[in-house]
Amino acid sequence: MPQDPNDEPASELLARIKAERAANPPQRTRGRRRKTQEEADDMPLFSGSSEKPLADILNSNSGAMRPETLWQASGLSIDDFYKQLKREVESGLIREDKNKQLLSTLP
Repeated sequence: MPQDPNDEPASELLARIKAERAANPPQRTRGRRRKTQEEADDMPLFSGSSEKPLADILNSNSGAMRPETLWQASGLSIDDFYKQLKREVESGLIREDKNKQLLSTLP
């Protein structure tokens, strides 16, 4: 395809880009650091798009389930399940009825 006569030559465009970059060098950013376990535990309850709140699973199943059944329905690893369950109990989304061995959502 022939070059448009109204366009500047590529050599001039490259020289202009080079001059703009020299005048405004990119600022360096620091690298990412790993989160400590305490920071990870303080993260929001639901950061992942595939992570569904356990309280939602409970609500869709009449509001109460045995812990083992809720874990299986969540699809989470056992460690992730207990971390999320702890966060939701502490935040008041779920309560534990130890007498009936059930987890349920708050009314």
